[in-house]
Amino acid sequence: CLEGHFRLTSGLHGTRYIDKRKLPPKLLEEVASYLARFSYDSVQVVVAPAEGAIPLGRAVARHLGETLGREIQFCPVLKTANGFYLPEESQSWNAATRVLLVEDVITTGLTLQKVLSVVRGTNAFVVGVCSLWNRGTISKEDLGVPWLLSLVNLALPSYEPGPVTCPGCRAGMLLDPNLGHARV
Repeated sequence: CLEGHFRLTSGLHGTRYIDKRKLPPKLLEEVASYLARFSYDSVQVVVAPAEGAIPLGRAVARHLGETLGREIQFCPVLKTANGFYLPEESQSWNAATRVLLVEDVITTGLTLQKVLSVVRGTNAFVVGVCSLWNRGTISKEDLGVPWLLSLVNLALPSYEPGPVTCPGCRAGMLLDPNLGHARV
């Protein structure tokens, strides 16, 4: 966990940042294996939102497939300026399709809500959500899913931008241009 002044995906500011890009490949595989062990055997598809969660989601799908002895489809949830969308292969999903959503870091749950809406729009059933880190104390009830598993559940404060609410802004710190979403 790095310290500084960061703009998070949600648009909020934070003084601590989880740089999952620094996760060594071996550790990413261990995290994915752990998350896969706690997933239901009914999972057919693993989805993960672009771009940060895609490596973790792909690895969870692979480990889940190895655990269950069958192929688990991985489907990235892509993002444009207009929102999230699923690739064409999702058009064959129906109410019998069981989907696991994988996220890297949860802050406000807004990205997950948007992705859940897109997945539910296919009539697929979301069996649960797993993540590397839940920094926003988001619950399964907040998301409307049967279960939520995060490897780390540790609240890290996030702030509305501006000197009144954000300690980094108040101290005159520039947003870190290399981490977070300061380049927006």
